Amino acid sequence: MAVTKKFLVALGIEPDKADEIMTAHAETIEGLKAKIEESKGAAEQLAAVTAELEAAKKSLAEAEQKLADADKADYKGKYEAEKAAREKLESDVAAKETAAKKEAALTAAAKKAKYSDDAIAMILDSKRDYAGRIEFDKDGKPTNIDAILGEIATDRPSLTPKVTETHHTPATPPANNGAGKPTKDEIMAIRNTADRQRAIAENPELFGLPAHPAGDI
Repeated sequence: MAVTKKFLVALGIEPDKADEIMTAHAETIEGLKAKIEESKGAAEQLAAVTAELEAAKKSLAEAEQKLADADKADYKGKYEAEKAAREKLESDVAAKETAAKKEAALTAAAKKAKYSDDAIAMILDSKRDYAGRIEFDKDGKPTNIDAILGEIATDRPSLTPKVTETHHTPATPPANNGAGKPTKDEIMAIRNTADRQRAIAENPELFGLPAHPAGDI
C-alpha cells in the first residue's frame, strides 16, 4: 500500500504532521533512487574496467606466446650460426688458396734448382712445412724462397741435386753454345772457386773485362 497524506490523517495524524511525514518520505525515496542509480553506474563502470582488464590480459598472453615462439625458433641464433659458418668457409678457402700458391712457388723454385719430382714431393710433405713458411711481397712474389731452398739443402742433403763441377778445358768444353765456349751463367754455376775464376779469366768478355794477353791467365 502506498503511503499518502489521506492515509496518515485516517490514522489520526494531524494534517501538518502528515505533510512533514510525506515530505520526509519523498526525500527518502529520492535518496534511495539516487543510490540505486549510483550503484548502477558503478556496476557499469566495473563491467567496463573488467572488460578492459580481460583484453589487456589477452594481449599480454599473446605477446608472451610470440616471445616464446621467437625464442624457440631462435632466429638470431640461426643467423649468427649461418654467418659464422660462411665466414669459416671463406677463411678455409683463402687458407687453401694461399697454401696452394706457396706450394706452387716452392715447386717451381725446386724444379729450377734441379730437384727431382720425388724429392719435391718429400719436401712438400715434410713436417718442417717449408712451403708454409714462404712469404710474398705486395706483388705476390716470394721473398724468401732462396733462404728456404738453402734450409732444405742443409736439412735434407740427400735430396739436394748434385751439381757437376764444370772444368773448362779443351778436352771437356761446355756443350751449350755450339762454339765450345761457356755462357756466363754456366761459369757462375761452377762451385769450385779456382775453376770458376779460371773460366772467368778465360772468358773476360762475358763479364765486361779486358782480355788478358796470352800467358797472363
